[in-house]
Amino acid sequence: LQLVHALTAAHDANIVHRDLKPDKIHIAGGDNDTDVVKIVDFGLAKVIGSSKLTRAGMVFGTPHYMSPEQAAGEAVDHRADIYALGIVMYEMFTGKVPFEADSYMGVLTKHMYMAPAPPSQLSPELKSLGTLEDVILRCLQKRPASRYENLSALLTDLELRLRGEATGRLLPASVLADSLELPSVDEVLPPGAF
Repeated sequence: LQLVHALTAAHDANIVHRDLKPDKIHIAGGDNDTDVVKIVDFGLAKVIGSSKLTRAGMVFGTPHYMSPEQAAGEAVDHRADIYALGIVMYEMFTGKVPFEADSYMGVLTKHMYMAPAPPSQLSPELKSLGTLEDVILRCLQKRPASRYENLSALLTDLELRLRGEATGRLLPASVLADSLELPSVDEVLPPGAF
C-alpha cells in the first residue's frame, strides 16, 4: 500500500517513473519503529507531456519490469508504472519475475506476447492469495487500457481485497492469463530465437 501511495505522489506530479523495480524501492525506518517505503532513482522518469527526453522507438528501462508498450518502443504513460508495479507484486509473492529468457530481447518479447502464469499455478500455497492474484494479473494486462485506469483505482481495489470485502473475481475468465488471445512465442519467433 505504501508503494502505491509513493508512486501516486509521482503520478500526481505528472511524472512516470519508467524503471520501477525492487532496486528502486527502499525501506527506511520511520517513527515508532515503523517501516517507510520510498521510491528512488527517477533517472529514467518522464514528465507527462514532455517530448525532450525520448523519441518514438527508443527503449528505456529494465527488461524484467518493462511494460509491453515500453518493450515495443511505443509511447508510455502512467500505466507503464502500473504494469511494473504488477511485476513487483508478482515477484513479492512468488519469489520470481513472470518472464525469464536468455537474452534482453527474449524477455522483451515475452512481455509483448506471452501471458504470465497466474501465481496460484506456480505453487499450491499461493492459492491463498485469492483475489489478490486478480489485482496482480490486471496490472499485468498487455493492453494499457485493460490495466487499472490509475493508481487510485488500484489502491481502492487493493484495500478492499486486503480487508476481505471484495471476494468476486476481478477479471472474467476469458482474460485471465491462461485464456488470453495472444499468440504463443513460437508463433511469433522461430524456435531458438531467444
